Amino acid sequence: MTLRDQQLQYEIESDSTAAAERLEALRCEASAGDVNLPRAQKFVARAYTQVKQSLDDALAVKTRGVGGKFKNWLRGVPTDVAAVIALRECIAQCVGAVTRNKPVTIQVLAGNIGRLYETEVRIREAETVNPVYMQRIHEQVKENATTDKRHLRTLYNVAYDRVMKGELDSMLTETEALQLGKFGVQAVLDAGIIRLVKSRSTAGLMFSYEIEPEVMEFLLDYRESDVSGILNKDTGAMMCEPDPWTNLNDGGYLSPRRRAAQPAMSLRSVRKGERRRLRDSFTAEKMPVVFGALNYMQSVAFGIHQPTLDAISKVWSAGGGDLGVPLRAGPPKPPFPFPDTWTKADATEAELAAFQRWKYEVTGYYSSLKEWRGKVREVTGFLRVSRKQQGALWFPMFFDKRGRWYYRGGPNPQGSDLAKGTLHFSKKKALGDRGVFWLRVHIANCFGFDKERFHSRAMWTIENWPAIERALDEPENHPDVWGKDAPWCMFAAAWELREALRTGHPESYETGVPIHMDATCSGLQHFSALLRDPVGGGYTNLYDKDCVGPKQDIYAKVAQNALRAIEMDSEDSDPEKAAIALWWLRAGIPRGMSKTPVMTYVYGATLRGTTGFVQGYAEHDMGLTFPEGARAYDYCSYAATKLFEGIAATVPAAASCMQWLKQVAKQQPKGKRMEWTSPTGFLVQHDYQDFDEVRVKLRSCGVETALVR
Repeated sequence: MTLRDQQLQYEIESDSTAAAERLEALRCEASAGDVNLPRAQKFVARAYTQVKQSLDDALAVKTRGVGGKFKNWLRGVPTDVAAVIALRECIAQCVGAVTRNKPVTIQVLAGNIGRLYETEVRIREAETVNPVYMQRIHEQVKENATTDKRHLRTLYNVAYDRVMKGELDSMLTETEALQLGKFGVQAVLDAGIIRLVKSRSTAGLMFSYEIEPEVMEFLLDYRESDVSGILNKDTGAMMCEPDPWTNLNDGGYLSPRRRAAQPAMSLRSVRKGERRRLRDSFTAEKMPVVFGALNYMQSVAFGIHQPTLDAISKVWSAGGGDLGVPLRAGPPKPPFPFPDTWTKADATEAELAAFQRWKYEVTGYYSSLKEWRGKVREVTGFLRVSRKQQGALWFPMFFDKRGRWYYRGGPNPQGSDLAKGTLHFSKKKALGDRGVFWLRVHIANCFGFDKERFHSRAMWTIENWPAIERALDEPENHPDVWGKDAPWCMFAAAWELREALRTGHPESYETGVPIHMDATCSGLQHFSALLRDPVGGGYTNLYDKDCVGPKQDIYAKVAQNALRAIEMDSEDSDPEKAAIALWWLRAGIPRGMSKTPVMTYVYGATLRGTTGFVQGYAEHDMGLTFPEGARAYDYCSYAATKLFEGIAATVPAAASCMQWLKQVAKQQPKGKRMEWTSPTGFLVQHDYQDFDEVRVKLRSCGVETALVR
């Protein structure tokens, strides 16, 4: 059997197994009441309008007394959000109750919905006071993919307390939360999705809720067609060369399932009326340069650098925690500082302060736990896949509709430091006359010594070589030698350099180590090249007029220009502006604060987003505290504006071009797509559509957007 036959058989068998396992998992998760599954989301989309209308009708009826109080509470939550929360919770509780064999009472169902409504109200109150801080919390939730409702409630309550500083206390009792949640239960009941069931027990007459049978049948009816696109994610690398692409669907992997699921470019986000034209346009015949590059890159074989893999395995087996390898044991959860009998209502001020610190620590714990789990998945998956592969490896290539190129599978050459350090070119070549020099430059770059000229970097490696060579056999015991930028890439390159030097003829030594070369602020660098801008080209190191000294540092230059702009405001006639300017002059604008705004400027960075970044950097990286009584948003918005002015002063041509591009985009008629052809013949698609749908943000459920059609 040829390698190609083995690869095809492997794809078919592994993907079939993955699809069968996913189908079984879908059925189990659906039976447990998972509301994030496709069928549950479809049902919520269908039922949403009716439940929302029921809530709107209930709120339209004026009610006095206790009922009116809770209607006022409910008005703090948009009815689209309230409807989706009620639907999701009713499905989760009533479907899952069948598996748990435990009835769903009004106390459980309405109480849960009421607490979710309460959290939404508190979030909105805090957003009115400090929108930037709350946006950072939302981004943290999104980044960590947090969906545990208890953790979310704790996280947002901490944020609420910090923002409101005790000025408002909108916490409900259990009874009040139940009364509030009854509105959501009744709306779902009115829509015919759940029903009230009476039964008798030893305790007497009992009322509970059940999902309607036809709704249950729809939610659980997962079939093989629902998993037709499921692939085995652990089999990304190929044991033979990928098939060449002649159009968007006939290359890369070998099996029909994989080719259907992983084309050269996905057209899912392209409007339907354009898909046929694009399929006809993206062919090797019409885009020879594009498809030539695509096929060449995926034809390059890689191999595992065994010494690096062995060293990573050794660190992981010893418990991790060195050179970017995570600890095998997760971070410890902060212990509760008081006995179980402690109550907040009877606490002293010192105890309340300790309780508040504990809540902040717990919030940080969940964030670090999420990050740790991600790193562990990466390392264990990387080791598992690397150990399975024998011989050469190939990675199919694809591109997105804007012309960015990627490898399929993981680990791959675009991956983490672990992957880049371990994946070398399978076809080795002799170092030659200049190979040793570039290997030394690469080692210095990986350590982080990358601001000086190439010859200085090579000299740095020569000067530090005795320490590097000693550390090669026990890298985990010499973390200071490897730095923090790319320790495994540095280790792999140093290993190859040692082997080359040991031969006595290093120029003849054959190696496959990739030499990575980084850009200087690549977005602005490309802008400067396209504009033939000598100013931007100089700051982004496109050329070197003087040929002396270290590389140009555009981030430091922008920080300097921002401070100059701030200094001009320090004597402004507006006393408030002058006070803010003087405060920032004392605090300073460090290089680190300017880096992200500069990097994202040509990608359309907004003032609001940059303001949030500045506040986070000022508070966490610089340890700053804003003046008492002042709005942090005002101070950070001012600094963000000055950073943009600093960018425009540093690279005026790029700033002018960005303004021109924005004007071009604004001039496009509503609904009209943008498209242009690059010099390589690539048909770039810039088509972001506003769909006819309602997008509902459920902060209390950890769902960034629920699409309700």
